[in-house]
Amino acid sequence: MEGTDQCRKVCMLDDRILLVAIIENANLLGMYSKKPMAPPNERRFKVLRIQTELMVSMAKNNEDFFGELGYLMFHSRHLDMFLFPMSRGRKLRIMAVAAKQPYDHEDIVEKITNYLNGAKD
Repeated sequence: MEGTDQCRKVCMLDDRILLVAIIENANLLGMYSKKPMAPPNERRFKVLRIQTELMVSMAKNNEDFFGELGYLMFHSRHLDMFLFPMSRGRKLRIMAVAAKQPYDHEDIVEKITNYLNGAKD
């Protein structure tokens, strides 16, 4: 599956990163997870992929006011999710990263951003 190797590499950047997925047009392009993280069932995962694209597209619609979107993050009791837009064109490709607390927020973001910037070169 395209993107699975990228997901594995990002997952290995930090012990606290438990799952990485790449999504485009609600399709899963790649995914990698570490134990104890279990991916959701296909039905739930489809809903999550659509919701992820909606959140990122809403934020991207305000780039003219706030500037270019770097990432979105939401905090839950069990995991934090980071959503990184990977494309600039019409297609919306997103890397979703689940991190288990506690972790250093800036460190996680820097590792992922550096990886994504290196992957573009």
